[in-house]
Amino acid sequence: IDPGIPAVQDTSPNLKYQLDADVQHQQVVGMNRSHTAQVQCRSTTNRVGVAKALPSCSRRALWLGGLGGLVLPSFLTLDAQASESAAPGIAETLIHYSPARDKTPAIRAGIIRPETSYSFDVPARWKEARLSNNVNGNFCMPSCGEPWTEAIFEEGSGKETIKIALLAVPLNKLTNKKLPSIQDLGTPETLITKIGPYITGNYYEADEDTLKEIKVKTGADGLQYWQYEIFSPHAVVGSGPYSLCSTTAKGEVLFLFICTASEKLWNKQQGTLRAVLDSFVA
Repeated sequence: IDPGIPAVQDTSPNLKYQLDADVQHQQVVGMNRSHTAQVQCRSTTNRVGVAKALPSCSRRALWLGGLGGLVLPSFLTLDAQASESAAPGIAETLIHYSPARDKTPAIRAGIIRPETSYSFDVPARWKEARLSNNVNGNFCMPSCGEPWTEAIFEEGSGKETIKIALLAVPLNKLTNKKLPSIQDLGTPETLITKIGPYITGNYYEADEDTLKEIKVKTGADGLQYWQYEIFSPHAVVGSGPYSLCSTTAKGEVLFLFICTASEKLWNKQQGTLRAVLDSFVA
């Protein structure tokens, strides 16, 4: 652990609690985690919200990043310029994603402001799932009383699935305070008991589900992000058993940015999922 990063070690051998001042410049700290330098192509987004890669990657970087012969989804485009950066343990080329100004019901209803909406990196090969009205909250906006899903990206099928999902939970389900920060919702340990079922897709029980790690970070946007790593043997297909979650409160919602994988895909894609998790900005 970098001595410049304050960390508190829990008495449980499986749980580590880390504080980091800047999510944009955080040092990944993990147990038994290998650090292999790979190429990552960052990107920007145009004003209509279509994700555009900013690969300034050289031919060598593109080859290393796996872009050779890659077919991008229809909503992703590549810019001509490129920048090359090394990232540990990343086996995928990542494209930066942010929604269009009218992409989701919550944005159209003004619950999420389009000019300051969320963004995150996503592996270029993954497909964006089409969401039904009962999933994306279209039927209840602007006064949804239950969580809804803003976006899902996934790869694989059946039991071998890896997925990114962004959920939005109405904050009035968690507190009576108007426009609270995540710090107003209690502690990371108490909050996970309330949001755990949304992460696992089933239920969350402390004696059955293993909370392996908690991180508390302050992002460049000034918001505090609480990150969880959970092993849940009873998670539904496509929601575990390995799960990472980055959560923060903004406006009227608590965002849950969830990365999940089967055991086989977790072993292969753990580094990519951790990089994707750290890229989320509300």
